[in-house]
Amino acid sequence: MRTICKALLLYILFTLPVHAVDIQVNSINYRLFSDGTAMVLPNHFDENSGDVVIIGLNNGYDGDVVIPETVNHEGTDYQVTSAYEGTFSNSTKMTSISLPSTLTNLGNTPFSSCNKLTTINVAEENPVYSSVNGALLNKAKTTFISCPAGKTGSFEIPSSVTDIAPSAFYGCSKLTAITLPSTVQHIGDCAFRACILLTDVNIPDGITQLENSVFRGCSSLKHLTIPSSVTSIGDYVFYYCQSLTDIQFMGQVTSIGSYALSSCVKLQAVELPSSVQTMGDRVFESCNKLTSFNIPVSLQTLGIATFRGCSMLNAITVPTENAFFCSEDGVLFDKNKERLICCPSQKTGVRGVYEVPSTVKKIDSYAFFMCRLISSVKLPLSLTEIGLSCFANCSNLTKLTLPNSLRRIGKNAFITCNMLSEITCYATTPPVNTPDVFSSAAYALPLYVPSSAIADYKNSDDWERFSDIRPIKDMAFAHVDNAFCNATSSLEVSLTNAQTNVSDYSFTLQLPAGMSLMTNNDGTPAYQLTDRHSQTGTTLTMNGNQESGYIISVENRSNAVTGNEGDVLSLIFLIDEGVAAGTYTGTIKSGTITYADGSRLTLDDTSFFINVEEGEIGDVNRDGDVSIIDVTLVVNHILGEPKGTFCWQLGDANKDGTITVADVTNIVNIVLRP
Repeated sequence: MRTICKALLLYILFTLPVHAVDIQVNSINYRLFSDGTAMVLPNHFDENSGDVVIIGLNNGYDGDVVIPETVNHEGTDYQVTSAYEGTFSNSTKMTSISLPSTLTNLGNTPFSSCNKLTTINVAEENPVYSSVNGALLNKAKTTFISCPAGKTGSFEIPSSVTDIAPSAFYGCSKLTAITLPSTVQHIGDCAFRACILLTDVNIPDGITQLENSVFRGCSSLKHLTIPSSVTSIGDYVFYYCQSLTDIQFMGQVTSIGSYALSSCVKLQAVELPSSVQTMGDRVFESCNKLTSFNIPVSLQTLGIATFRGCSMLNAITVPTENAFFCSEDGVLFDKNKERLICCPSQKTGVRGVYEVPSTVKKIDSYAFFMCRLISSVKLPLSLTEIGLSCFANCSNLTKLTLPNSLRRIGKNAFITCNMLSEITCYATTPPVNTPDVFSSAAYALPLYVPSSAIADYKNSDDWERFSDIRPIKDMAFAHVDNAFCNATSSLEVSLTNAQTNVSDYSFTLQLPAGMSLMTNNDGTPAYQLTDRHSQTGTTLTMNGNQESGYIISVENRSNAVTGNEGDVLSLIFLIDEGVAAGTYTGTIKSGTITYADGSRLTLDDTSFFINVEEGEIGDVNRDGDVSIIDVTLVVNHILGEPKGTFCWQLGDANKDGTITVADVTNIVNIVLRP
């Protein structure tokens, strides 16, 4: 029974909380515990701050601070064994500190931001800490813990050191040189951060990883050599090293962290080793002297906004052997060209127009950030997503045409595109927008959308901010009606709002792959002018090929063509066998119309859509069966006695652009086939 009571008493004693009393002796704050130990507290300590030390500017300890081994309270000596985390941090007037042999726990980064501190003294008998040249080390002198921020000139780390603790030299803003011994095998994060006068530093060969922010803010650092032993570079390692002009990689670095070289504004060129496999976000952000960059052959992963703000970048190249990325004309894509990752800021395009490849489904965040030399971007019908801030600060972008395929637009995608004067979106379903896709001024511009979707845009997030939503703008455009697989069709270059006479036309036309303009037997283009337009004095010429486009010139000088009804001319084109049903985008790459009064309408980069449907040659009434009824309809069409529904494209059985008796014979053969 007595044994049980004794055990219970011991349990109660050791599980009761240790009571503490806060006192101040000789201007130093302590917390006294019932076990006879004392902890040094910060000056102006606030217990109610959630155990977070809050010290205002110059509110730390002042002058030469001496911590005693014991402190007496009401006749009892308490041994000083520890300091509260951050006790001496921000003591901007403290010039030196002496630590007793009993103080064995200082916490992490104990003397950060003590910018007048020049000396840290440690009693010889201290079993945990030691002092060398006024700096704090562990007892064995293998770990360098803290260099006083008030040190000036150069500093040599002892040769016994193998490990430099995190933030060891953080804020040593008066040191111009630091010598690291070859024995160092590890450097902690922020170790040399904000050493703003440091011009050069040697990284020992034993280092395998540069931790986060190691040299961050070393704004005087000019040259760096990364030894062959380093395989990993952390986040923000050289962030804001504004004087860094060159960096050499000697070995097998495989990963580079986010912002690693961001804001190195004097870095003109950098050649990463072929071993690099991973690069984080914004690695070269705001390196505005960087003119070109070669993607490493082994690179597999690339973070967002890698080259954001690189205002002088004109080309990104990729080795053909890289399995994950490729480049075209200096623009960076994924290997399949389904993602456009980055367009260099110095990209100009052709006459200020950049055409996104037809394979691209997504344009990454910040891809065109600050591309100020581009005035227009042609977006493909394949595009479904535009990333956040994608075209931000494209200050010369004047015209924006969004395709029907677009489904999502990220926040600030077109922010500060202050020259925008026209926005057209062909999407019949409003793309999903995050807030603030455009600058506030842009929402005052007219927004042109399909007439059937105006109500939807007025009730959609972000789009509803446009105060003036109109149907697709009345202008010269091209359209294709009733196009069918493996058939001829008609491309009409139209004028929908020309209440005036027009005289001269010239178009440079680009058709999608698999579609070509037809020519007559004599080599002239297969075209028709409708009976609404006089053909007297009208000539049409065409040259070019599928790659460069077709140059079409129409001239009518003696008899002006009246454009009231809309049709200008119809061009016959052939849809090849390999073209599947779907929607395709063509372009009038350039064009002008001259009115009788001498005014001109420009059609540069006007997109048109070709909706190709499944259809069977001969099925002119589109009932799903080629029969004698279709033969009769074709005969009536030839005789000028059209009856019922008639699709001439499917009646042009020999695909010569016209319907003749030869087509009747071909369709009869289709009806009679077994």
